[in-house]
Amino acid sequence: GPWDLQLSVAGAEGDEAYGVPWKVVMRFDSELWPTKLAIVRFRGVFHHAMTDEEGAMLMPFYRGVPRDDRGVCTVKLYLQAIHTFLVDPYKSWKIDAEISAKTKFAVEAHRKLSKERLDIIRKYALQARHKELFTKPLWKQEWLGPL
Repeated sequence: GPWDLQLSVAGAEGDEAYGVPWKVVMRFDSELWPTKLAIVRFRGVFHHAMTDEEGAMLMPFYRGVPRDDRGVCTVKLYLQAIHTFLVDPYKSWKIDAEISAKTKFAVEAHRKLSKERLDIIRKYALQARHKELFTKPLWKQEWLGPL
């Protein structure tokens, strides 16, 4: 049956909209993985024009997920694809042609919403009684070794 991997992935360091750790759920089908991709969904409030209203990735993302020399996607490659999406969603979707003004506007509007929401959270974090709840979580490379 299906199984979920829950983790945090951040965009570019210093990016005020997506440069923080975002909770992500990857749902794998144990009978089809790794030849079939896992479904990716952001948990919690996530503002991005290139996800659906529930924070799930749209089909163009899955077409852009890199594969290894065996033609399958590893967890490490998947995490790199999610990171790339947060840093440059057009690159993750492999959009090389001219991007419409409407798409650019939607992406920037969602980026602004995300930044404003995180600005409020950052202001409240300064008043936190337990500051360790707001520290940046770390992950280790060996956790993502070959499967």
